[in-house]
Amino acid sequence: MYRKGRSRCNIPFQSFDHDYPSWADGVVIPHGIYDRKANLGHINLGLSHDTSLFACDSFKWFWNRIGKQRYPCATSILLTCDGGGSNSSSKYIFKHDLQQLSDSIGLEIRIAK
Repeated sequence: MYRKGRSRCNIPFQSFDHDYPSWADGVVIPHGIYDRKANLGHINLGLSHDTSLFACDSFKWFWNRIGKQRYPCATSILLTCDGGGSNSSSKYIFKHDLQQLSDSIGLEIRIAK
C-alpha cells in the first residue's frame, strides 16, 4: 500500500502512493490557465464536475482579476483547449458557455484545439 521513500523531516512517515476515492470526503478538480506571453500559469481548484462551466468560470475569474490589468487594450482572446472528453471544446454546451462568457466580459473569444 505504500512505497519507501525519502522525506526531509524529523521522523519517517508512511504515505499512500495511489488515490483511494472510497476514503475521500470529496474531490478537487483543477483547471489551469497558461499565459504564453507573460510565461505565467494560474490554477483554479474547484468542486464542479461541469467541465465547460467550470472552465469558463475559471477563465472569468482570471480575466477579471489578472488578465484585464495585464492586457487592458485586448479586443479578443485566443484560448487553446483540450478537444476531448464529454464536455470538449467542440460540443454545443461548451460553445454556449463560451458565448455567455464572451458576452459577460465583452471580448471576442476564439478557440484553437
